[in-house]
Amino acid sequence: MNIPEKVKIGGHTLEVIFTNDCDEIEYNAIGKTILGKNLIRINKNYPKSRQEECLLHEIIHNCLYDLKEEQDEAMVERLGTMLYQVIMDNHNMFDI
Repeated sequence: MNIPEKVKIGGHTLEVIFTNDCDEIEYNAIGKTILGKNLIRINKNYPKSRQEECLLHEIIHNCLYDLKEEQDEAMVERLGTMLYQVIMDNHNMFDI
């Protein structure tokens, strides 16, 4: 899976950047969305697989935000993990 420099969600283009400043994210967090800046930050000190899963997690958060749905962190965590597994186990299904 490739982590793009930008991702479009709900008509908004969010920049994806890597950071090693954990204060910019949160303690022990891999990533964070900053809606006011259309920005997704990912901690570059984690393994690539964790970064990829984190991107999906943040995409789910953004989708729920745009849908005006409740943000249940535990559910977003589980959905991100399962979606990542589906994509990695069926990568040829998404060849475009």
